[in-house]
Amino acid sequence: ENVLANVYVDFDTTGRIAAELLSSQLPAGSRILICAGAPDVVSQRGVVQGFTSYIDEKSPELGYVYLYGDGGGEQMSLLSLRLKDMLMRDSSISAVFCVNARGSAVAAQVFRELDLGGKIRLVGSDIFKENIEAMQDGIMQNIVYKAPHQQAYKAAKILFDYLLRGIPPFQSDFIIKSSIVFQSNLHMYID
Repeated sequence: ENVLANVYVDFDTTGRIAAELLSSQLPAGSRILICAGAPDVVSQRGVVQGFTSYIDEKSPELGYVYLYGDGGGEQMSLLSLRLKDMLMRDSSISAVFCVNARGSAVAAQVFRELDLGGKIRLVGSDIFKENIEAMQDGIMQNIVYKAPHQQAYKAAKILFDYLLRGIPPFQSDFIIKSSIVFQSNLHMYID
C-alpha cells in the first residue's frame, strides 16, 4: 500500500493536554473516567495512552478507570447504560474525559439525564452540535479540538500539489495542532 502522506494530530500530545487540564482542576484522590473509545482504533488508543502517561508521570495522586465503546450504532445505548452505572456506583469519579465524538455525545446526554452538569467535570472531543449545546448549557466544561478542517485542508493541498502540479510532499507526516476549547472561546470554533 502506497501512502502519499499522513495528516493527523499528535495523539499522545492530545491526550497529555487533556490530562494536564484535568489534573490542574481535581483534588488528590480523585478518579477520572476515561471514555476510551475503541481500543483497536489507533487514534483513540494513542490519545488514551498520552492521557494515562501524563497522569502516571505528573499526577500519580489521581486515579483513572477505562470505559471502552465507541458509542456508534447499537453500542450507543450500551455505552450509555455502562456510563450511568459507573457514575452512580463510584462516587470517587470527579471527571469524565471522552476521546471521541460519539462518546462525548453519549456522556453529555448521560450527564443531562443524571443532572451532573457542574458536579462532575466533563471534557469531550470534537466540535459538533451536541458538544456545542453541552458547553453552552454548562454540562461540558471543555472540548479537545483536533482541527478537522485544518487536517482536511492540508490533505487536500498535498493531493492538489502532487496531482496537478507534480510536487510531491516534502515529508511523509504532517502534524496538526490540537487545542482545548473553553466556554469563553467556543465562539471562535463554531462555523
